[in-house]
Order: sequence, then C-alpha cells, then structure tokens
Amino acid sequence: MIVTMEGKYKTKGGYEVVIDAVDRGGEWPVHGAISDYSGDWVQRCWASNGRESTGVRNGMFDLVEIKPRIKATGWANLYPVRRGSHIIGGLFSTKDWANEEAADNRIACIPISIDCEEGEGL
Repeated sequence: MIVTMEGKYKTKGGYEVVIDAVDRGGEWPVHGAISDYSGDWVQRCWASNGRESTGVRNGMFDLVEIKPRIKATGWANLYPVRRGSHIIGGLFSTKDWANEEAADNRIACIPISIDCEEGEGL
C-alpha cells in the first residue's frame, strides 16, 4: 500500500485518521492526525507505506486502507439436486429476470444480500 491523499485510512488499532500531506519528504513524508480514545486529535507521521513513525504498540498506529463497501441485492433460483441438497441456479439483479430464466423444477426464488468490502475474497 502507498498512502495517497485520495485514500481513506484508519489505524490498525481502529482509530480514525485524517491525512494532511503525503509529500513532506524524508523517512516520514505522510503527516496527519488520529482521533485517540478520548476524542482528541493527536498528530502523527507515517512512512509512505503507512508504517507509523514511533513503531510502538505492535503497529497499532500503522495505517490500513478503508476500502469502499459494496451493497447489493440479487435474486437466485433454487433447484433440488438430490434428497436434502440444493443448487443455486444463477444470481440475477431483479426478481423478474430470475423468474424469466427459471427452469420448471425451480423450488424457490430467494433474495441474496451482499455487503462486502471491495476486493474481499480475491
């Protein structure tokens, strides 16, 4: 990871982060602040890869990127395979589309909700 002004970050320990600059030069070119446990903002510096300058507490102040969340709902046709087993026959963006594509042996059309971080599972 390379820290950028466009990225969204938090600390490995879960603290909120604001990045003020990424081009200050030297070993710690990333400058910003973290919101500590009391809600006060504390200035910090990081390396371009997000490693915090003091290196304390097992890297709990190192930066981790917050990736966008993907939320979607799709519709899946459910089919029997054998006694007690089923298979999902595709995921469709609308229930009408799932109904149009359904085979005669479909036993259900179920909504599938997706809520994941971008890149999850890759």
